[in-house]
Amino acid sequence: LMENFLKNFENLSIFSGMEYERTQSIPPYAMEQLFGKIVKFEGSKADSIRNHLTLNDTRYGVYAQFNYNGIAKTAITGGLRPDESSLNSKSPNIRLGLTHQLTDEILLRTQYATAFQPPSLFYKYEQFSSGTFKFKPNVNGLKNQELNSFEIAASMKWDFQNFIEVSFVDVDVEDLIT
Repeated sequence: LMENFLKNFENLSIFSGMEYERTQSIPPYAMEQLFGKIVKFEGSKADSIRNHLTLNDTRYGVYAQFNYNGIAKTAITGGLRPDESSLNSKSPNIRLGLTHQLTDEILLRTQYATAFQPPSLFYKYEQFSSGTFKFKPNVNGLKNQELNSFEIAASMKWDFQNFIEVSFVDVDVEDLIT
């Protein structure tokens, strides 16, 4: 009984990892905001700007993915990745996939996935102008960019180097950050 149970795990692969990012930024308009004018970034003025206006964001994500190919000519893939940003909310992202080798030449596959991207410090706090155009920071208006994607595809190969693939991809993006 134990031998049959362990045979099922011979066809299972698991991958996992972690990502960590810490960002600090001083907005380019910081001097004007603190002193009402542009001043040289040095000495006590630099310390004051650094101490009062430095923006911090810490982001991390962990992920785990499995691949199982214990069913004849079929592979199943699944994954989970929770992401979080200290300035924005968190999001659990999933990935599910199925691949089936219909014949030696024809491969069918489908996949569903979600993703999340919080706005960067640049998009939230950057400010610049050029002639009559002025870009101001969007501190409260930006939301997390989220997407859902679905794909179904069929590919056919006729030798080692040549193949053709036909696919349908649907991506739904909410709160696009541009």
